[in-house]
Amino acid sequence: MGRYIGPKFKHSRREGEKLDERGVRASGPKSPMVKRNYPPGQHGPERQKRSSEYGMRLRTKQKAKRIYGVFERQFRNYYKNAIRRRENSGELIFQQLERRLDNIVFRLGYATTRRAARQLVTHKKITVNGKVVNVPSFQVRVHDDIGVTDKAKKTVYFQDLVKTIEKYDAPEWLSLKKKEMVGMVMHLPTSELMPHTLDLQSIIEFYSR
Repeated sequence: MGRYIGPKFKHSRREGEKLDERGVRASGPKSPMVKRNYPPGQHGPERQKRSSEYGMRLRTKQKAKRIYGVFERQFRNYYKNAIRRRENSGELIFQQLERRLDNIVFRLGYATTRRAARQLVTHKKITVNGKVVNVPSFQVRVHDDIGVTDKAKKTVYFQDLVKTIEKYDAPEWLSLKKKEMVGMVMHLPTSELMPHTLDLQSIIEFYSR
């Protein structure tokens, strides 16, 4: 199964909130979330929401996968890694998702969507501690530096980005030197900083059923 490349707002409409998008089109009056504020599909306006416990847990898991753009096997591995440790499993899943390199690039404001951030990573535009890393799922650690290659900085995309990123504020667990285009993970994110409404316990219960 290949990565989803369909309409970018389709999943957001299915979940009833913006999952990945940021910018004018994502929140303006022409946004599909405003013009068609109902689930996609022929019966979208009349479709009833799932009410069973299984259905709600499945919906939460699918929502998390769609937010971060990961496949089922990747997501299950995050769950397996989390339950091996004697800590809050839901929190550990969240931290693994947030520490993905493509997500960090998105959080630092280098891209307006995670799909765009993923492309920057795979096209070798991003460095970690000065070395090019082209694996979107790479787990960034605390105090790692996330930068942009010198060659990429000369492109029109990043030259324009330097002018617009001044208005962007990165999450408090990240630091960003906007002129140098260098970010750093200051500490691990916590679920209190989660920008989306995700019931992490539901995800744990879904896989442990």
